Amino acid sequence: AAFRREFLAWASELKDTVDEFAALAEAEAATDDEDDVDDEFGGLDDAYSKEHKPAADACLACLRIVGASYKDALLAMDADG
Repeated sequence: AAFRREFLAWASELKDTVDEFAALAEAEAATDDEDDVDDEFGGLDDAYSKEHKPAADACLACLRIVGASYKDALLAMDADG
């Protein structure tokens, strides 16, 4: 049961990370004075540049695969009792 709780915590952290990176991946790159994502730091680096977008999308896809693996592992734990 303790391992399952730890796994759920990992899954929750992963979901937060995926949500954050997805917002950045969907945002438009910064212009000289503003960008699409408004964060508390007010920086202009809140989105990936066009050159980095393919790598960011690939990393996001990998994180989603890890999330699916977590889900499968949790389902297997539940089935095993």
